[in-house]
Amino acid sequence: KLIADIEGLRFIRLDSLTSLNDYDVIVNATPAGMNNDSPFVLTLLNSNHIVFDMVYKPRQTLLLQHVESLGAIGVGGLEMLLHQGMAQFKLFTGIDAPEEAMRRALEI
Repeated sequence: KLIADIEGLRFIRLDSLTSLNDYDVIVNATPAGMNNDSPFVLTLLNSNHIVFDMVYKPRQTLLLQHVESLGAIGVGGLEMLLHQGMAQFKLFTGIDAPEEAMRRALEI
């Protein structure tokens, strides 16, 4: 809530969600996917949503499976892990990270 207030964003508690129709992008920053769970009711999603699930193990969380079944765009946590690693590589070495090699290492 504090970050939302600072950034001028709207904060809504998950347990009070009744619709996601006003949102284009949904970011799951909870560990729910690691336990084959979802942080909110999956039926609130539709095919127009873009969903990012920060969990990277398992690669295909319940949330991402549902998103794909709707034909919506889903992005898994390995993308976040990859880009964090690339930023760290650049920070420590001063050169651009070898993205393709890192993708192969992560098998994405």
